[in-house]
Amino acid sequence: ADNEESRIRGSFVCWLFELTEQNYVSQGAILVNGRPFNHVQDWYMKNTGYVLQLAVSYYDELTVRENLVMAAYMRLPHPMSQLDRFERVEEVIYQTGLSSLEDTVVGHSTGPGLSGGQKRRLLVAIQLLSQPKAIFLDEPTSGLDATSSMELLEHLRYVTLSGRLVVVTIHQPRLEIYQMFDRILFLCQGQVAYYGSPGEAPSLFLNAYQMAKLEGDAPVVNPTKNPADVLMDMLGNEKCREAILKYYKMTNDQSAIRTAVKMCGMNDGSNENFEPSNANTDSGRLNRLCVLETRAAMRSSPVQRFFLPFVLLALSLVAGSAYFQTTEVWLLLPAFTIITATNSFLVFPAVNYHLTKALPIYSLERDDGVGKSYELLFQTFVRFVGIAALPITISSIILCLMALLPGSWTFSIFFNVIVFLLTVNQTWTALATLVGCAFPVYGHKLAPLLSCVDGFAGGFLVPPSQMKIYYKWLFYISPTFYGYTGLMRIILPAAEFECDFDSDIECYRFSGEFLLFQGGLEDIQPYRGLMVRRTIRIQVEQMT
Repeated sequence: ADNEESRIRGSFVCWLFELTEQNYVSQGAILVNGRPFNHVQDWYMKNTGYVLQLAVSYYDELTVRENLVMAAYMRLPHPMSQLDRFERVEEVIYQTGLSSLEDTVVGHSTGPGLSGGQKRRLLVAIQLLSQPKAIFLDEPTSGLDATSSMELLEHLRYVTLSGRLVVVTIHQPRLEIYQMFDRILFLCQGQVAYYGSPGEAPSLFLNAYQMAKLEGDAPVVNPTKNPADVLMDMLGNEKCREAILKYYKMTNDQSAIRTAVKMCGMNDGSNENFEPSNANTDSGRLNRLCVLETRAAMRSSPVQRFFLPFVLLALSLVAGSAYFQTTEVWLLLPAFTIITATNSFLVFPAVNYHLTKALPIYSLERDDGVGKSYELLFQTFVRFVGIAALPITISSIILCLMALLPGSWTFSIFFNVIVFLLTVNQTWTALATLVGCAFPVYGHKLAPLLSCVDGFAGGFLVPPSQMKIYYKWLFYISPTFYGYTGLMRIILPAAEFECDFDSDIECYRFSGEFLLFQGGLEDIQPYRGLMVRRTIRIQVEQMT
């Protein structure tokens, strides 16, 4: 473990020194144990962990244990038994000091739940599940009070006892935290000001100050004063900073780092097995899909789960009762408009709410080498299509039975109405997923705009025969237009109606065929529109 730790540390310092020595110019090579980074990227991803400063990879609505169990199924190899997964979860809970909080809901930034420091420890625990050889933390104490910072660093110190390397960026550490580190690295103006033992840094800085013969008394470092504060104050002074950087370049420490860089480049990595092992380390596509769905289900409240089905059923009942067995064919137009045109308004908010949390977390998991991009898209699409399938089917049957006269509906009409409405819903679900993933920041703003454009070109507000030529292209990109006109093309010709005239010519003006003619829908091919919607859905899924 010591040899492995020293190799990883040497590689990290090699990389960091190459970058800082170039005075902010991105040149040089990144080496991992002597190998080019792009050659061993997969190995590096599997053997290191990274905790970002602000990004979180947990769900606020779940407990500590639930988050870790979900992460274990997401990250650990598929062949690993369930018992081994749970043992690994228990191990990291103990390592990070979360045993007393394992059944506590994480909670949001306000209200009951974990404190800021405890949440940081949960992030560390998630990274430790895969037992990385090194873990990097970006300012883990930022925003924490002194006590929480101390608790976090104490548990990170405990992690190092298992043979793992912990690299931390930190600003103004308190004395107790400063003394915890085995090695410290001061960076100033893109250059290394010091690298080595924390205890030796003050003497080097004081020697630099004295050799430069700067005016004023030399800073005093005593056991009761935090050396980190003194050192940072010295680096904050322009003349003192230049003296320190100049002095450090002449020390043996600087030459030792250059030697380490050279040795890192000469190392061929023969002592490290970078080749993929025969063991299956993939967590399994089905496992990940199940975790994505389980997390979404656990996060959603009963109101959120039943909102979409309730609204669809309520709309069908309202429309069916408002136009109950109407003898006026033209009233069928608004009756089926209600159930057809509301898909975009219902689907977008539901999908956006889901992706607002799921997408950032899954993106972090993807950065850790977990899963594929299409898995979240597939889960999102299947989830919301599945939620809406039964309510749309029942709503279609209710609306047909209530709005149409008994002689106007057949099994064929029932079947076609269900298929057309399901296809419209699937198309909008695919589009909502595309917008939410492609524009995560602006998705909630684009949704109303797309819904309004779709409503304008849906065929029910402005029929095709009345649409100006410079707007007609909107019909071809509106999923609702294909669904609505297809439904009308199937329902209206078979709809029964009452006519007080004896002449068929007079009665023709009250028929569904005449309505199709007036609206410019007589040439609509409903099944071609069905194929267009399915093509749009497939193309959107492939794009996402």
